[in-house]
Amino acid sequence: MLHGNTKRIVVGSGSAEDYAYSIVRLVGRGTRKFRLQAVGENICKLAETVAMLPTIFPGEVRVVEWRIDSRKIRGERRSVLEVEIVLEPPS
Repeated sequence: MLHGNTKRIVVGSGSAEDYAYSIVRLVGRGTRKFRLQAVGENICKLAETVAMLPTIFPGEVRVVEWRIDSRKIRGERRSVLEVEIVLEPPS
């Protein structure tokens, strides 16, 4: 699990492109570690966002961990996906 300067992004009602653009902006500010989280119907959007990143950052994307879980949210059991990624300069 990543620690330190990891930026948490909760994928919700925006488009996958919106979240990818948010990551681009954060990288411009120096952030290189991210933990993306989505619940229920937004899980596909999170996967789409992660799939876009190698095109935006060729050779830099390393997926550290994919974690699928279920949690009780507002009294209802919901699927949760968390993905931890780090962007590293190509070697």
